[in-house]
Amino acid sequence: MQVFFADVLSDGSLRLPPDEAQHCVRVLRKRPGDEIHCIDGKGHYFAGKISLIEKDRVEVQVLDRVDEWGEHTFGITLAVSPLHNKDRFEWIIEKAVELGATAIQPLMCRHTDKYQARYKDARLMTILASALKQCKRSRMPVLHPAADATPWLRESHSGLRLIASGDAATHIYKETAHIAAAQEVTLLIGPEGDFSAEELALAQETGWTAISLGNNRLRTETAALMGLSYIKGVKGY
Repeated sequence: MQVFFADVLSDGSLRLPPDEAQHCVRVLRKRPGDEIHCIDGKGHYFAGKISLIEKDRVEVQVLDRVDEWGEHTFGITLAVSPLHNKDRFEWIIEKAVELGATAIQPLMCRHTDKYQARYKDARLMTILASALKQCKRSRMPVLHPAADATPWLRESHSGLRLIASGDAATHIYKETAHIAAAQEVTLLIGPEGDFSAEELALAQETGWTAISLGNNRLRTETAALMGLSYIKGVKGY
């Protein structure tokens, strides 16, 4: 099932952005009258029929609409330290979308390599969009601007807040009931080298629950994948 991003026009019809239109016509060889599947990134899915093709312009007549297609009803934020290996960090972002994250918060921690762990928002947005279509979701996750960990931890954050640490004594499975009941869950994953002692102490002071993801030391991307997978399993989506 090929899914395209589309903009909703004032008359209720759809128009594909130029890059999507080119892929639709030049690569997939779609023609007027063909039926295609679209999302708008705002929680809506559309089944439609191509009504117009002109150069890089494709318009679609809507045949059916589904609201919140592929989405769940609770918020899941992944707050994670960027990695100096950009491919691995981009992989985290892709998998977070597939596993149901509704927001991504890049977090600059004490042990984050701030000179190497650089990324471009535009590149991450492209990855978010591609993953959204691939996993059949319809609402684009929010990509927050990068934030420094210390002031960010001091801010007020609603819902269940879990911080994964290699030194935590409580396994994530002991939070199962709280995860199941929460309308918002934030999972905080640190950099290579874990959080600093000061960051962990501040998290404890500000109401975060320190959780372990097992006895073995995990890479950042593995910890993010495991934590989100567990939340997904508990929530049953």
